[in-house]
Parts: sequence; structure tokens; C-alpha cells
Amino acid sequence: MAYAVIIDSTLPEDKDFNNDLTDALSELGVESILVPGREAHAKIELMKASRGIIVGGIPTHHPSESAEELQSFLEPWLLKIEVPILGICLGHQAIGLSFGASMRRNEEVEKGTITVEVMEDQQNDPIFTGLGKSFQVVSLHWASISIKDAPQLIRLARSLPDGDISTGCENQIIRVANRHIYGVQFHPEKSELGRLFLRNFLYPVSEPNLYDTK
Repeated sequence: MAYAVIIDSTLPEDKDFNNDLTDALSELGVESILVPGREAHAKIELMKASRGIIVGGIPTHHPSESAEELQSFLEPWLLKIEVPILGICLGHQAIGLSFGASMRRNEEVEKGTITVEVMEDQQNDPIFTGLGKSFQVVSLHWASISIKDAPQLIRLARSLPDGDISTGCENQIIRVANRHIYGVQFHPEKSELGRLFLRNFLYPVSEPNLYDTK
């Protein structure tokens, strides 16, 4: 069976995140191998042979410090591996920091079902196959990244103010230019369309044009 490596940055009391994610991957025919973040640098060969790497993590009340710690675990290997990489929530923020993004704390928590709007010039990315121009997923986070001063990061989608959520998130999905590295602020394992996004990440229909940095 194909496998994906989950870089585990969750706390012991928050293992539901990993359970939901491993269940979602199992439904896609992919085994999960959990590797603690601080040990990932010693598992490079394991990661290179995987179908993909998922940098996990859940929201914390000290998001900047948590994302910076996770970023420090990524730095020894992030640019040495060619397999696709996906950051989820805290993992998304850590990947953003690795490529020059900055962090800001939200005025309110983005919690619940949100609408993700794909940017018009990014709708042909195969990661959105079957999802359309907008789709609904589940999110929970206290902080967001800004990619204003991070030229290697491309905004693929944003979330709009929706229902009880008044702030939205400008960089809900990002990609690193010229690399198969994605980040999503939402939790794809928590919804049907989110799991379709995971399928597209693990089983891409075709290769995106990674050299289009618009």
C-alpha cells in the first residue's frame, strides 16, 4: 500500500486531528506513517519514498511561537525532498514562514464551515479538480499568514466573510513557486470536499504548471 508521512506536531490531548487525517487517507487507499516533527530530519529516506508528506498541526493560543517551532523542524529537510508536501493549519503557517511569510493574529477565530474562493488565475491547478471555483470546507484557526513580502509564495485561494465569520482569510491556500509544496489554512480531513482536495494532492490528475508564478 502506498503511504504518506504525517509530520506530527500535535499535543497528546489533541490526537483527534491525526485520527481524522489518518482515516481520510485510509479511505483514499493510503497508509499513514506518523513522524514527530523534531525527528523528521532523520527520516528523509522514508519521506522521499512516500506518496506525499503532510505537515500537520492544530491551532494553538500561541500560534506564532508554535509555527516558528514547527518551522525549525522543517528547515533541515524541506528543500531536499521532491515529493509533494502539504501543510495543514499550523503546518500551512510553518511552510509560509519558511518562505518569507509573516504571521498575524486574527481579530476573531475563524471557526466552522467556510467558503473557499479559488483565484481566477489559479483555477487550472489540478489540485482543484472537481471542486469548482468555490467550495465549502471546515476551518479553525486563530492566526493567518501574510505573503506580501514572500515572492516565492503564490496565493491560490482565499476565504470570504461568511455567516458568523466576519474576517475571512486572504491566503487560505498557497503554493510555493516551482515546487509541489502547498499549504491550506483549513482542515481538509473534516469535510467531504476537503477530502477531495486531499485526493487531488495525493493523486494529481496532471502536473500543474509550476513555473507560472502569477
